[in-house]
Amino acid sequence: MASPRIPSIRVSPDRTSVGTKLGFLAELAGTWEGEGFNLIARPDKQGGSPLFLELNQTFETLSCSSQRHVPCVR
Repeated sequence: MASPRIPSIRVSPDRTSVGTKLGFLAELAGTWEGEGFNLIARPDKQGGSPLFLELNQTFETLSCSSQRHVPCVR
């Protein structure tokens, strides 16, 4: 049984057709900023409890592009 040939080059579609296929997600392109928090449950080695809940305040900047080959960067 022969393996299918894998092409050595992969051409991505043009930007317009990618934007059309994204639908409403195309509106997310841009830079977003905001405050939030994260919650970490870790072993409590000093207090005798099974878990210690740690809360951290955050400020995050998220940049998204509608181009197919550029991922969102935090």
